[in-house]
Amino acid sequence: MKISKYLWVEKNAGFNKLRRAQLKIQNRCRRHLYLVCTSYNSHLLFEIVESQYLTDSYKECYLVAVAKSKEMALQQVGVLINALYNSKTLSYDMIKT
Repeated sequence: MKISKYLWVEKNAGFNKLRRAQLKIQNRCRRHLYLVCTSYNSHLLFEIVESQYLTDSYKECYLVAVAKSKEMALQQVGVLINALYNSKTLSYDMIKT
């Protein structure tokens, strides 16, 4: 999984440099976290995936947010969609860098 420049990490999520490297190289993370990433399907914008369910199909996706709860992950997806479409401060290409 690739890491976006605009990565958001929830406070006290336990996502440090070691977990980031493990996710980037091995495409897995041992901690129970919710990961918001770009979708590998072309017709979807974002996906929320539990870290234990990562597969090889997510290798080309960009990680955008890390949360401890599903509610916080959904809230972050709302913030991203608002930034993409309403305030237009981000573009989808900017997220994928």
